[in-house]
Amino acid sequence: MNKKVLGVVAFMLFSFYGNAQTITKLNAEGYYTDISPDGNTVVFSEQSYDGLKKINLDTKEIEVLSKETKAGYSVVVNNNQVLYKTIKSEVNILNINTKVLKKVSALSTVSANYNQGTFGKKNLNIPVEAVSSKDLYSVNIVYADGVVNKIANKVGENKIWVSLSPDKSKVLYTVVGQQTFITDLSGKVISTIKRAEAPKWANNNTIVFMITAENRDDFTEGNIYKYTVGDKEEVLLTNNFNKIAMYPVMSANEAKVVFNTVDGEIYLIETTK
Repeated sequence: MNKKVLGVVAFMLFSFYGNAQTITKLNAEGYYTDISPDGNTVVFSEQSYDGLKKINLDTKEIEVLSKETKAGYSVVVNNNQVLYKTIKSEVNILNINTKVLKKVSALSTVSANYNQGTFGKKNLNIPVEAVSSKDLYSVNIVYADGVVNKIANKVGENKIWVSLSPDKSKVLYTVVGQQTFITDLSGKVISTIKRAEAPKWANNNTIVFMITAENRDDFTEGNIYKYTVGDKEEVLLTNNFNKIAMYPVMSANEAKVVFNTVDGEIYLIETTK
């Protein structure tokens, strides 16, 4: 596997809400980033979803993980493994440290990651994942025994960007043209975000997302926000950033956010109190 050292090519410093923040441009280009919960590893792909690369944010090394077609689709990164789906719909599990590759049969990388964590001792009362129904009209919560519980079922309302919180207690989804909802497993609404594109959980209480603007074919604006479910606070993270910021992911401790621009530049936001 190929390695090279990443250089820092841009740097900005400002503060908000009493926190010091830096935005650093990494010497790498790509899309569809994901970050490990500990904030040390970032995985990204090409715009075509082909191949996978990894950045170690401590050493600034970049490493090729896979050259497979469409390997960048539906990637899940935990602290030691990268899970990705192949064009044959197999799930590959790559150990980041040992480079041992294992192929498993699973519906998705999310369910495969759950199975790895349980080591066969599945709690049937805990959901494995939440997904949009095929017609997009409902959110399907899938349990380990195959039971599917439908929530937010309403014809004509398309639900996208569906996911479970890390502790599997809350559901996140967006109704196209409307709001983003955070609910419990029964569908009871806990909180709403007026507008959130590509929202992702950082931890059980914090979500990171983008808001963009576009004309017919091109994006004209893009900013990154974080939202705290408990106190319903929304914070802009890319204030004074003069490029189109898209598709953020955040570490579990909220200290690091990674995103790409529309041109595939990859940036790292680091926040310290």
